[in-house]
Amino acid sequence: MTCSPKFGQSARRTETADGIRNSLLPAALARPIVRRAAFFSGGFMQEDWRPVVGYEGLYEVSDHGRVRSLDRIDTAGRRLKGKILSQCLSGRKPDNTYRVVKLSDAPRSKTACVHVLVAEAFHGPRPEGFHAAHHDGNREHNTAINIRWKTVSDNQLDRLRHGTGGQGSANPRARLKESDIRTVRALSADYTQADIALLFGVSRRTVGMILTGDTWTHV
Repeated sequence: MTCSPKFGQSARRTETADGIRNSLLPAALARPIVRRAAFFSGGFMQEDWRPVVGYEGLYEVSDHGRVRSLDRIDTAGRRLKGKILSQCLSGRKPDNTYRVVKLSDAPRSKTACVHVLVAEAFHGPRPEGFHAAHHDGNREHNTAINIRWKTVSDNQLDRLRHGTGGQGSANPRARLKESDIRTVRALSADYTQADIALLFGVSRRTVGMILTGDTWTHV
C-alpha cells in the first residue's frame, strides 16, 4: 500500500523541488544529459548521453563508451533515423589500436577515437599537454570512469604499472636489447653515431638519445 503525504507536506516538497530544478536549469541547458536504461551483463544500468564536442545535435557519446547518431534531415531532405554507431579498430598493430567511429556533417567527416570523445564530453576540454588515457590500461574499456586526461609522463607510468608498455626490451616495440645499449655506449668512443646507427639498423637520433641518457636510462 502506498501512503499519500498530507496536502501541506506535498506542497512544500513541490516548492522545494521546483526551486532546485530552477537553480540547476542553466547548467542543465549548457550541458544536457540524457539518461537511458541500457542492458549489460548483470542487469539494467543507467547510461548518460552527452553531445559529441563539435558535433552537437548530430551525435552523442555515453559514459559506457557508446556513440550514437541522432535523428536528422540530410542535405537532400531525407529523414535519417538515429542509431548506435559501429566501432572499428584503428591501426594494424595490436599494441597500438583504439576504438574509433566515423562522424560526418556534410561536407566534413572524420574518424574519431572513442576514448577521446568520452574524455571531451565527460571531463571537459583537453588541457594543454594532456592526452586521453585508459586508467586500467585496457583500450577496450572506454567508460567515463576509466578515461582520464593525463600527461605523457603520467601515461607512461601507468603503462609500467599495468604492464602494457614494458621498459627497455620488455616493450614489444623495442628494437634493441639492454646488451645492445651497453655496446652502443662502448662503441661511441671510437665510432660516429651514424656508423653505430647503421650497425644496429636504427636512426642516428636513436643513438644520440641513448648516449645523452634521454632513453634507456635504466641500463
